[in-house]
This record gives sequence, C-alpha cells and structure tokens, in this order.
Amino acid sequence: MKVFDYTVAIPVYNGKSYIARTIKSLIAQTIPPKEVILVDDCSTDGTADFVEREFGWVKVVRQATNQGVASARNQAIRRCVTPVIMLLDADDLWLPTKAQEQLNLLEKAPDISGVFCDFRGVDLEGNPVCWAGGILAQLQGYRLDPQLVDDHAYVLNKDVPSALIQHTSFIHPSVVCFYTDAIQKIGGFDETYRHIEDLELWIRFASKYRLGYIDKILMEAESRPDSLGKRRIPANEGLVRLYSSLKVDYPQIASRNKFAIREFLKVRYAYLSELYMEQQEYQKAWTACRNSLGHGVSRRGLSCLYHFAKSKLISR
Repeated sequence: MKVFDYTVAIPVYNGKSYIARTIKSLIAQTIPPKEVILVDDCSTDGTADFVEREFGWVKVVRQATNQGVASARNQAIRRCVTPVIMLLDADDLWLPTKAQEQLNLLEKAPDISGVFCDFRGVDLEGNPVCWAGGILAQLQGYRLDPQLVDDHAYVLNKDVPSALIQHTSFIHPSVVCFYTDAIQKIGGFDETYRHIEDLELWIRFASKYRLGYIDKILMEAESRPDSLGKRRIPANEGLVRLYSSLKVDYPQIASRNKFAIREFLKVRYAYLSELYMEQQEYQKAWTACRNSLGHGVSRRGLSCLYHFAKSKLISR
C-alpha cells in the first residue's frame, strides 16, 4: 500500500474535560497522522491552553470569536498541506485501524475522492446507545449499488446526493476522509450554516466526486447533553433552509427528488411550528405552519392549524 500522509482536523469548543481521550485515540492509530490541527472556537474553559501544555505536537489554532463548527473546520482545511484530510469531532474516538483502512481504500479505488465508515454511539461511560452499526444495509436499501473492492471496502456507484436528500445524512462527520485538494476546490463547509453544515457539504461533495465506504465500526460517537444535534430548533431551521435552496443550488438533483423535497418540507415545517409553540414564539410558529401547508396537507400540519384555531393565536 502507498501510505498517504494525512491531517486530522478537530474543531472544539469548551472540550477540556474530554479532548485528551480524543487525541489519544489518534496516537493509537496504526498509521498515525502527519499533523493534527485543533481549532479552538473561542473556548472559555482553557481547552487550547490544556492541549498546548499536554500535547505540544498538536497544532492549535485559536479563533478570536465563536464562529461555529463550519468555520473551525474550514480553518483546518485551509491550512492542510497533506494529500488527505480527516475530520474528527472533539468528543468522538477513533478505533485503531480507522485511518489505515480508509487510506487502503483510497489506494485501491483511485476513482474515489472520499471515504466514510460505520460507527456506534456510546454514552459517557462507553456503553452502547442509539446507533450500533448497519450502514451497509442502508446503502443497499437506498440502491446505491455498493461494489465490494476489498475486505469490507466498497465503492458507491449510484446517486449518493439523491440518497442524502431523501434520507438526510447517513454520514457522521467523524468518519470521513477526503483528498485535500478535492474538499479545498469545493470551498469546504458553508459557514452560513451553524447547523446541518455537514449534510450540505456531503450533498455538494457527492455531486462532484465519488465516495467509498468501509463496512466496519471504526469510530465511537459520544452522546453528550450539549451535543449540537440536541439543539432542535436551530437544527431544523437549518434543514428547511437547505431543502428550500436545493431547487436553486442543484436543479438537476432537485428535479429527481421533487416529491421527497416537498414531503420533507411539509413535515419539517410542521415540526418546527410545534417547537416554536413550545417556546411561545407564536408568529414564527404560525409562519412555519403556513409554510407546511403550502407544501401540501399533512396530519401534522392540520394538527398545528387546529391548535392555532383552538387557542385563537392566529390573530396575534
């Protein structure tokens, strides 16, 4: 195997209590990284100082203001000079052969530009929770025609962007690696997204480049109370913004997925209306309800309309 040098990009905000475990999982790699770039997104708990003191070989970049994970990842992507870059969230852990197996696939399948793998969710004590593997079955169910090219290593031959649109992201940020020039050419992450920036990038990347997949659990994702995925309102606001923009940004892909996009927006706007109602943001809730009904009638949308009529909040 031709060994590629690779860089690991770690965005972090107030991760002092757990960042050491993450970095140690890189030290344990069978092929260690050439460079680790940790971008501290204006932490207030001394994360950057801690990493510089305990792991002096890690390159620490400090953001002057909190700008979000997309900005932090882009800082590392712009600084990367190795052929391959891999992403790792500050509270996730790689298993020892993760990098090696992905680099192997890049070598064996020269027509791909990115690789992802399976993972499992764990709680703060390391016990399995939620997702425990099974992405290959999903890829087959999505009719992506995964072709086996090596032991547990596949190349995806069909329409990955459509699968992402129809099923939302099945790719965790901490399991991906890319050729650096490929991700730099498409401009990295869209920093106007503070949430859902990963799904937007996967759609954009897969629209231009082919992907490979390793059918092994090679990463553990910690479920933390402050995880971005727990922030329901901004995450769903990002989703409706992304799906609403698909017709303009990807007209050919959107035309293949008209029904899926309409159904997604119909349901997601109704869900946002419910979330706004919980926060007593009635004007936003009413706007989201109307947007839901504008994409078609659903039980959830009608339920929102009923609650508005019943509580007479529409007139507010």
